[in-house]
Amino acid sequence: PLKAGANARAAGEDMQQGAQIFPAGHQLRPEDLGVIAAAGLGEVSVFKPLKVAVISTGAELRAPGQAARVDQIFDANRPMLCAVLRRWGMEVVDLGIVPDEAAAVRAALDRAKDCADVIMTSGGASAGDEDHMSAVLRASGGMALWRIAVKPGRPLALGVWG
Repeated sequence: PLKAGANARAAGEDMQQGAQIFPAGHQLRPEDLGVIAAAGLGEVSVFKPLKVAVISTGAELRAPGQAARVDQIFDANRPMLCAVLRRWGMEVVDLGIVPDEAAAVRAALDRAKDCADVIMTSGGASAGDEDHMSAVLRASGGMALWRIAVKPGRPLALGVWG
């Protein structure tokens, strides 16, 4: 037989009045909405996920699954970066591979700024004749830092577009 009170909770057993239910930065799950509703809250403050555009640059790059010549390599950075960003809860806009041309880089950055909060690029940040990312950022006055001492992956640049 059932014992009296066996299927009841005491007030304050799972949360205290005035206590923070979830810490800042917590990603809400379906079960969390149940807890919020049980606390009687009709609204909570949330932040939308950061939207990140990801671009690879390089005429030598081929997308995985495409045919590649002996002078080409597969773009491994962009799929990896997209997956990591998604795991971190960000919304990803994959803008693909952009050729090594200043006009194409500028156009890709313009597309990215119109659809994302942050732009992450891979390739073209060095000082070679075909490394247009840094040159385009410098020409626009948007280069903030260049040759950031991080390994692997040097050089690394940080800039502002638009």
